[in-house]
Amino acid sequence: MHDTIGWAAGIGMLAIALSVSLTMFLIGIKRYRKQGPLGSPLTTVAKVLVAAARKWRVAECGCYN
Repeated sequence: MHDTIGWAAGIGMLAIALSVSLTMFLIGIKRYRKQGPLGSPLTTVAKVLVAAARKWRVAECGCYN
């Protein structure tokens, strides 16, 4: 782009694209819903560890051969 048209046009197009994306981000951030945590993160970690411990000695089904 900068070889055929010029540096100014390339930087101008980049600035326009950046300003459009920033505007869209700022408009959309007001509509974004932030959901609070639904419980303790330790409970989720404990559930994962219990599931991993239960499946530790499960025989493979041979599906990955």
